Parts: sequence; C-alpha cells; structure tokens
Amino acid sequence: MKILVTGAAGRVGSAVVERCRGRHETVAFDHLTPQVGDQVVTADVRDRDAVFAAAAGCDAIIHPAGFHGGQLGTHPSSDFLEVNVIGVNHLYEAMVEHGIRRLVQSSTMEVVCGRDWLANGVAVLDEGTQPKPDAIYALSKYLAEQLAPYYLRQYGLTTAILRYMNVDTLTPQQAGYQMTARWVWRYDVAEANILAAEASTIGCEVFHIGPDTPLSNQDIHLSRRDPAAVLEKHWPGSVELLRRHNIELKDCLWPIAPIAKAKRLLGWQPEATFGGFLAELAAKG
Repeated sequence: MKILVTGAAGRVGSAVVERCRGRHETVAFDHLTPQVGDQVVTADVRDRDAVFAAAAGCDAIIHPAGFHGGQLGTHPSSDFLEVNVIGVNHLYEAMVEHGIRRLVQSSTMEVVCGRDWLANGVAVLDEGTQPKPDAIYALSKYLAEQLAPYYLRQYGLTTAILRYMNVDTLTPQQAGYQMTARWVWRYDVAEANILAAEASTIGCEVFHIGPDTPLSNQDIHLSRRDPAAVLEKHWPGSVELLRRHNIELKDCLWPIAPIAKAKRLLGWQPEATFGGFLAELAAKG
C-alpha cells in the first residue's frame, strides 16, 4: 500500500514511517520537514490544497498530526479546532476526492478520563466508557472522532480511531514502572496504526491503545493503600527486584485502558511490557 502519514516528523508519525519501511510506501507529511519517508511533503494539515495533493495516489491515511495536551496554555482554542478538527475534515474530503477508503485517526484517552488523570481516571476505561472531555485538547479530539461515522454513512469511508495512553520519546527501559498502567512505547503505537491501516473489516471503530496490563478496578483501589501488594499479585518477586535497583514504588496505577479489542480486531500486541522490563532487570542481577 501507499500510505499518507501526517505528523511524520513527530514522535508517533516518525515511528510509523520507520515501521512501514519494507512493508508499505509512505508519503511523509508534516509542517516540519520529515527526516524519513519515500516521499516527503512539508506542509500543514490546515492547508487543504496541500492535503489534497499529498493524498493523490494513496491507498490509506495514517493521521498522528495534531495539537496535543502539552500545548494547552501556549496556543488559543482556535488552533486546536483548526488543526485537530478542520484538519481531519480536510483528510476526509481528500479521501472522497481520491477514492481512498481507510483512515487511521490518532486520539487520546483524555477524551474519556479528562486532563487530570489522578482525579478523573481512577477506573478501568474501555471503549464503551462515556466521553467527558474537560479541556479544548480532548474536546477537539472528541469532535474529530464524530466525523468518522458521518463519512462512513455518507461515503463508505472506514476509520480506526486510536485513543492513546501516555506516548513519549522514552525507551521501554527508561519508562519501566510506567508500563504497569499508563505508558505505551511509540513503536508499539506505530504498529497499531499500521495494523489498523491494513485491516479490511473495520467500519468505524474506537480502539484503546495502552500497555498490556492485567490490572483491575480492585487493583487500582488497593494500589492507593498498598501498591506493593498489587505488584506482587501480578508480578511475583517484582517488589524486591525494583527495590534492589532503587526504583520507587508509586501508587498511581491508573487509569487502566484494556486493549482486548485492539488485540482481537487488529491482531495488535505490544512488544514493550512491564514483565519484559522486569526480566531485563533480573538479568542484570
């Protein structure tokens, strides 16, 4: 396939382009100049003509580009709406124009748990959880999600909406303890995007993309009093191993985003896991 990848200079987009190498041809699109890609386009998703030109000849679009939560307070609400909503609509219009059937849209878990994870996210949140965006970032992502069923009904365009847990530039070794509940490796996120672009049976589906964790609601509440007990329940021997390596035990084992749907429908399985991190620590002694 030939895939248009927006945000190709960013943490997720660049990983998508890297993981596509040898599998799919890519058009790397970003307002900053992407460093990788079979074809590179330096442009902004707000530029409708540039989007239409870049999409010509593509079979699918993977769309990580957008304003994110870290830009709250530094950009007006209009920027979030123009990039995260109008920009997505430009992609859909280009798909209609060029006969492209598949879009993979990046979203955020903040659509359902809000900006303050500690206050709002003490729960297991699956794809059926009622959205409650509480900042313009999450609201803009939620509004973009609402475009998907419209374009499916009107034009038969399919969309996989991927709501991410915490994604940054850390390595799994650096993230470590965060893989119990919150953190997902950007290359695992990239793989989820590619699998979604390859999927032929998706109409309009939301997928939660986070770490592969066994934690439950009961574990979350117990972790607030005794995180060590929760770790020992699911990863026996982990507490002593973490302490031996001077890794602090924290009680913020929430929110939890089950990834069963992504496993089942996309065949996605994260490579980076907390169990794998513990195995690496154990090998060090």
